[in-house]
Amino acid sequence: MANAQRLEPNPNALSKLKEKRILVIDDKVWNKFHLVPKDSTLNIFKRIDEKVGFASFTVTENASKITLTELNNYDVVIFNYCENLFNAKGGAFEAALKGWFAAGNRGYMGYHTSGQFGKETNNTSTEEWPWYQDSVLAMRMTGKDGPHSKGIIKRTEDPEILALPIMDGLPAINDNSNNLGHGDEWISFDLPPNPNAAPLWVDCKVLYNLDESTCNPKLKHPMGDIHPVMWIREDARENRFFFAGQFHDTNKNSALSDFWNNVLLRALEYVAGERTTSNSSNKKTILTAKGLSYVTKSRQLKVDLDGAYQISVLTSVGKQLYSTKGEGKMIFTPSAFATAGNYIVQLESKGTTTSLQVQIY
Repeated sequence: MANAQRLEPNPNALSKLKEKRILVIDDKVWNKFHLVPKDSTLNIFKRIDEKVGFASFTVTENASKITLTELNNYDVVIFNYCENLFNAKGGAFEAALKGWFAAGNRGYMGYHTSGQFGKETNNTSTEEWPWYQDSVLAMRMTGKDGPHSKGIIKRTEDPEILALPIMDGLPAINDNSNNLGHGDEWISFDLPPNPNAAPLWVDCKVLYNLDESTCNPKLKHPMGDIHPVMWIREDARENRFFFAGQFHDTNKNSALSDFWNNVLLRALEYVAGERTTSNSSNKKTILTAKGLSYVTKSRQLKVDLDGAYQISVLTSVGKQLYSTKGEGKMIFTPSAFATAGNYIVQLESKGTTTSLQVQIY
C-alpha cells in the first residue's frame, strides 16, 4: 500500500530554531526497545533539519558517556524514546545535565521517556530517576496502560495556551484508533492536590488531555476527567521543556502520523524560543521592535519612523491578513487583531524589514 502523503507544516518565522545546536539522545545502551519509532522519529527530525536548517544536528546512542563539556556544545537536547533511565540516577550524566540546565536558556524535549518503570513488575516501579521526574518531566509516573490501547486525545480549551505558537496548526482532537487499527500507551501520574504530585507540575501548561471514556480497552490506571498527555513548561532560568507521553506504537503508525510530524516541529520551535521582547507596566503590556510597538490593552500598533513604510500582519505560518502603508508617526488598529491568535507584524522601511510577534488573547 502506498504511503499516505505527509502534511508538512510551515515553520514559525519567528522561531530561533535555525540558530540552535541540536543533540538527540537516541540511547540504545540503556533502552534497546522502541527501535522502530526511534528511527521513524529521527527521520522526521532530519526532514525538519532539511526544511529549517539547524545550526547543527547530532545523534548519540550512549548517554552514559556524555559530559558537561560535551552538553555545552548544544542548545537543545532531545530524549528520543529514552527509557530505563534509572541507570543515570546519581551518576555522571545526571551531574552533566544539571550543570547544563543551570546555565539557562536551554531547551529540553522528551517523549515516551522516563526512568519510568526501569525494572517493572506488574506496572509497579522498583527503580526510578527522582531528579529527572521532578526537575525535568515535572511528573511522577504511577502506572501505564497499553501498549496498544485506543483512545482520543483532546486539545486544551484554555485561550491563553491556544494562542501560543506551539498550538498553530494542531487539531482539536487526535484519534489514535485511526493508526491502521493500532492504539498507544497511556501513562498515569499524580496531580495536585495529591501530596505525591511533582512539585513543578503547577508550572506546566497542558496542550492535550486523554478522554478516558474513549479508551479501548478501559484503563487499569485511570486519572479521571483530567488526564494530561502533552505539556510544556518554562523555568526561572528561561529553560523550556516539552514532554509527550504517548506515540509508543512499535508498528510505526503513531510515530509516522501527520499529527506527530506537526507536534515535533512545533515542540522544537517552542524549546528553541521565539524572537520577541516584552515590557510590562501597570498591567499594560507593550511589545517592541525597532520603530514599532504593540499595546495589548488597545490592540494597536504604533509606528515611530521617519519616511514611508508598509506594515503587514501575518499568521505565524506567513499568511497575510492585513497590509497598509503609512508615513511618519502613526497608530494602526488592524482588523485581524479582533480575533485571538498568534500573529507576526512586519514593518518594511528603506529596504529593511522589522518583525514582531504578537499574541492576542
